[in-house]
Amino acid sequence: MLQRIVLFLIFFTLSTFTYSQVPFREIYTTWEDFLEHYTNEDGLSNDEMEQLSLLKEQPINLNTTNKEGLLQLPFLSEEQIDSLLAYRQMKRHFLTLGELQFISGWDALTRRFTSLFTYIGDTLHARTSLKEKFTRGRHLFESRLDIPTYKRKGDTQQKGGYLGNNLKNITRYHFKYKDEIEFGFTLEKDAGEPFASQGNNIFDHQSLFLQYNSPSKKHKYLLGDYTLNFGEGLLIGKNAFGGQLGLLNAPSRSLSQFRPHRGADEHHFYRGAVYSYTHHNFRITTFASHRFFDAKIENGEAVTCYTNGLHRTYDELKHKNTLSNATFGVLSEIHHKGINWGLGGYISVYDKEIIPQPRTYNRYAFNGKTAYGASLSYKSSQGKRFHFSGELATDQRLHLAISQRLHFKATNDLHLSAQMRWFSKRYTAPFAQTINFASHVANEQGVMIGAKWIGNKGIKLESYVDVHRFPFATYRAEKPSHGLKLYSQLSKESSKGNVTLIRYTYNLWQQNLSGNKQILAYNGKHRLRLQHTLNAPKFSATGLLEGCLTHSQVDNPKYGFTASMRAQYLFKPTLSASVFGAIFTTDNYATSVYAYEPLLPNMSSFGALYYKGFRIAAQTKWTLGKKFTLGIRYGMTHYFNRNKIGTALQEINGSTKADINIYAKISLR
Repeated sequence: MLQRIVLFLIFFTLSTFTYSQVPFREIYTTWEDFLEHYTNEDGLSNDEMEQLSLLKEQPINLNTTNKEGLLQLPFLSEEQIDSLLAYRQMKRHFLTLGELQFISGWDALTRRFTSLFTYIGDTLHARTSLKEKFTRGRHLFESRLDIPTYKRKGDTQQKGGYLGNNLKNITRYHFKYKDEIEFGFTLEKDAGEPFASQGNNIFDHQSLFLQYNSPSKKHKYLLGDYTLNFGEGLLIGKNAFGGQLGLLNAPSRSLSQFRPHRGADEHHFYRGAVYSYTHHNFRITTFASHRFFDAKIENGEAVTCYTNGLHRTYDELKHKNTLSNATFGVLSEIHHKGINWGLGGYISVYDKEIIPQPRTYNRYAFNGKTAYGASLSYKSSQGKRFHFSGELATDQRLHLAISQRLHFKATNDLHLSAQMRWFSKRYTAPFAQTINFASHVANEQGVMIGAKWIGNKGIKLESYVDVHRFPFATYRAEKPSHGLKLYSQLSKESSKGNVTLIRYTYNLWQQNLSGNKQILAYNGKHRLRLQHTLNAPKFSATGLLEGCLTHSQVDNPKYGFTASMRAQYLFKPTLSASVFGAIFTTDNYATSVYAYEPLLPNMSSFGALYYKGFRIAAQTKWTLGKKFTLGIRYGMTHYFNRNKIGTALQEINGSTKADINIYAKISLR
């Protein structure tokens, strides 16, 4: 074990060779503070967190980026982006991030979040050769090694256990020259997966991409792995970042976007080529993809598809890459008389019949070999107050899905949002991802109404209510059901940068009564969070109290509570340390509580805290010569009322679970 760690560190140290230093960055918040303020208890998906984590390590130069580059920041609306670009055009370039306070429509929290993902760099250079572009571009090489100090049942079980060691590693390289050339790769091995054995590759997952944008911005090419968004996400992709809360923060986005897939998500991406051509107010995008999915094959038919990307046992390896898919499509967008219109279509062909397992809620799920569909989308801004967008999509059997959005800027301080969605129970779109509550984009009707108010003295209020109905059976509900979600967050930032936050959420849903699937029972969950962050030039600390209450028509209320503290100290610009501690008590998993602890880059998720115990974590990050960064983290959870942790092959014999994480990064320019 020690030899592996030493070799790992030596490898990265030897890679720090001759390039100029990374520009100085002004950062006015922490990654954890951003997650706590921007996300709700549902959090971001792993892919979304990975996108932002990489962007934090490879930030955007505000003096050279364009609108498309800034659209990567999910908390910025197109109106805010246009204001920034207009200011830059007037001033020619930024001198400091402090100038963001002069941009119309930007509040203090938006400026703080922007500092995480941007920097003030040089302006555009003259035309350069390919060799000069490579040397002047920004190189990022990073890797993280997760080392558990415990053994799972699967690590020790000889028959049917894990085939590989218990280490997890993700290694990534990324190169970018302005907004013109970008390429990179990602390699990942999960804990328990065999390393270059059992017929598996050296790394279980590999991802590669190359993107080129012509200097004229007319042509854009991408080869390799990519993600694709269109319209409201009813046909392809997910064009809303962070769910309902994302609609309040960034209500208006481009109709079509594609970007390289740079994360470790092994399911939600395409593999092939994309080409986009833009001419004045018209843009057309064509794409092609061919890749394999994991599935359980019986009698030549795919009866179960797997999305977790885990290949640790013989059974999991048996299902790896057993289902082939080829997808082709065209997306077009035209701007005419103040309205952006989008028309898109795709066809997707599998090499085997997909036959879902016979369940009531699967009755109208996609089955067969071929899926295709088309959609019409639009986006319109009426002055600076009204923003409309929507999409109408149809599948191969002419079943419909509709989504409409409205954003009204009542005043400079008050923004109102609304979303309506209607998805046929028979609608099928295998690659659709949008704002909804069901597991698929189908069988749902809903309305969301929200408001964001920015008051004086750093006060900000964000609230929404979402009422939805499922006309047909869903998982754990054999009959039509309905639900409600309420979210409200009040925050105040002082003149010294200290932030106080109060958040309340409520979820109401119906599910089968235990022992009688013909009767639906109401279930609810209340969650209340109180949080205060103290910010100083070299020190920040966040204290948090969170409580959770669940109720049911047929069960007694259940409770959950946590108290936590997180602190970070900057010894000098190149050396920082963070500590975290939490104590928690919950009645069951349903009353889990959450707290954002210090995370190393590419750590895309945080664990739920449940039952009774405490959690501690500590990490330090050290930068040498502004090129090489080393991070070490230790995290431990101890339970007071459990002598075993986890189930099945993940079971740990004991009451304590601890991990060591080592991170190394080389950033060159």
